[in-house]
Amino acid sequence: MEQKTTGKPAGMAEKGNGNANGDKPCHNFKRSNFTTNAGKEAKFEGSEEKLKGYIYDSVDFKQADMYTCTTCEIVDHVGCNYTNGADVRQAIMKGVTPMFATPMSPAADADAGAVRKWEKSIDGILKREDILEANMKTLFSLIFGQCTEVLRAKIESVPGFEDESDDTDVLTLLGLLKKES
Repeated sequence: MEQKTTGKPAGMAEKGNGNANGDKPCHNFKRSNFTTNAGKEAKFEGSEEKLKGYIYDSVDFKQADMYTCTTCEIVDHVGCNYTNGADVRQAIMKGVTPMFATPMSPAADADAGAVRKWEKSIDGILKREDILEANMKTLFSLIFGQCTEVLRAKIESVPGFEDESDDTDVLTLLGLLKKES
């Protein structure tokens, strides 16, 4: 019977500690194989799927930049996806709810066409105001949903602030968010 010459002490390969060449065992264990994600919490990314990752947070060192970026993304989202989104966009950008100019009423001796046109203009403005009010309520929920739990708790602790079911003004909410960042 012939024995192979491996350069290792005799019997090294036969003992089973090592590979076929007699080298030391190669363990490919990574530290991550022994850790679990059971204790880790998923990173908060907001409640709106289209705005994933754009959040308001009060504990991050980049919170001022996050506020600006998130607000810009929300403005773009609202401008594109809401009915009369430009009105809501204007409200956020200027920080004031837009007021729509009422057309001058027709003269007393105006014909029926001029009166009808004026009435339709008034109806259009009223409809636009109603849509703006509904959009601002929806926007409040959207913005509040992009806030982390810590920031929500801070905002809810402000005197006079109730919750999202209340008619709290969205511009007030944005002011509170800006103050926290």
